[in-house]
Amino acid sequence: MTLTGHIDEPARTEIATKLHSIFDPLLDEDFQIDALTLFEQKAPNFNFVVAESFPLRSRYPTEQCQ
Repeated sequence: MTLTGHIDEPARTEIATKLHSIFDPLLDEDFQIDALTLFEQKAPNFNFVVAESFPLRSRYPTEQCQ
């Protein structure tokens, strides 16, 4: 997901409904987050590109985190 300016109704409701239909099913699944990635956009009409990625590590084996 990216950042956006102010979204007026009814577009806000329409977008929220669409996002729920995409992401709600994923909340029922187990998943791991293994990195945080920072994106940047050089100018308003430019694509976002990866600026840096930060791997996440645990001091515990994966089996203990479940």
